[in-house]
Amino acid sequence: LNPKRTIFISGTPFKKLATFNSETVFLYTYVDEVNDPDAKDMPRLFQYAIRMDKGLVATYKKYHEVVDYPTMTKAFMADENNNFKYPDVARNLLDCMINDIKKTRQPVKHLFCLMDHVNSCKAAAKYINDKYKNKIVAIDCSSDGCSNVEDLKECIYEADNDGMMSISFSCGRFIEGVSIKLWNCVV
Repeated sequence: LNPKRTIFISGTPFKKLATFNSETVFLYTYVDEVNDPDAKDMPRLFQYAIRMDKGLVATYKKYHEVVDYPTMTKAFMADENNNFKYPDVARNLLDCMINDIKKTRQPVKHLFCLMDHVNSCKAAAKYINDKYKNKIVAIDCSSDGCSNVEDLKECIYEADNDGMMSISFSCGRFIEGVSIKLWNCVV
């Protein structure tokens, strides 16, 4: 085939296929969909920031010589035994996240948290399930126990039926093509 033009259409990024510039790309995002007057069923998207308090940054700087704030990747690093490399930093950051979520304008009941590594997901889920066991269900989406969307939905709906909040930790699974209505926050 020798086409004059090719149109690429996808709901996922094209980073690996080709190089596109701003003149050749048309994006239609979630924000566009929410602002479309015909899209009445779209949930409202709220964005919040987690405050990195100075004490947490100072604790992190004990481990790393850094100019800026700690990155999420480094703050949540975990070893092969699923233990945080910097436990006081990671745990405090998770606690700050949970406390900040409680202060949002819209109640956050079920959230999705994207991390960089499987070990980080496992360590975070273990910490949340240990510390907040009667209030929050942490779901490790990197494990075989949650290998498909139906298993994940079942865990979230079970937490919802028990009146508990849920946090789904993932390092890549369930980030594209998955829609779970109960998720109302992404970190």
